[in-house]
Amino acid sequence: MRPRNHSAGRLLRNQTGAAAVEFAIIGMALIVLMLGLIEVGRGLYLRNALAQAVDVGARNALVHADMTDTALEDQVRAAFTGSEPDLLQVTVGTETVDGITFRTVALSYPLTLLVPGLAGTSTTLGMTRRIPTP
Repeated sequence: MRPRNHSAGRLLRNQTGAAAVEFAIIGMALIVLMLGLIEVGRGLYLRNALAQAVDVGARNALVHADMTDTALEDQVRAAFTGSEPDLLQVTVGTETVDGITFRTVALSYPLTLLVPGLAGTSTTLGMTRRIPTP
């Protein structure tokens, strides 16, 4: 008669630490999901800040048709509420479409991701408005 090895069976049925292992697996996925949601929120906030700044510029260009490009650019920069206004690129110009002259205000801003592992990766957010000139 051979002695039975009860320790292998007990080891397979042992539940000690199972909750910690399950939390480690699920917790990592939840942390990555939360960081992704934070980055999406930052992107939407910056897009909204760009839209608000370019709308202020378009409104001022429409109401004050004699405003210089430099003054318009200064007003757009003052209206931008993003975290680093020095990175904002403002382009004021004119274009003609079907014989109608428009004044354009275009903004671009680099969105740098803060998620570990993707830090330093950036994409550019942009916003443009065309204002008819009299």
